[in-house]
Amino acid sequence: MKPLLLTLFLLITTTFGFTQGLTGAQIDELAQRTMQAFNVPGIAVGVVKDGKVVHAAGYGVRSLNSREKTDMHTRFGIASNTKAFTAAALGLLVDEKKLNHPLFPI
Repeated sequence: MKPLLLTLFLLITTTFGFTQGLTGAQIDELAQRTMQAFNVPGIAVGVVKDGKVVHAAGYGVRSLNSREKTDMHTRFGIASNTKAFTAAALGLLVDEKKLNHPLFPI
């Protein structure tokens, strides 16, 4: 999962730059290119800005066998990456002084 996230970040920043926002069409294009690069049958993408969902879509299929379409509500297994997401979320809360920890006192 880490290589996928890094690749998505690099594709977005090198293709579209840091300062400009992405259009829905650009997100669609990036999703299609990502699916091809990683040879996956489908992905779901959600973009949140200022606490509001500004883009949510599914691309491709859930399974090559069923050919059921992916949508914005499709759930994907992320294996052990949950631990990394949880650690990152906790780190953000510590940085925002919303969570106190003995190693990082507020």
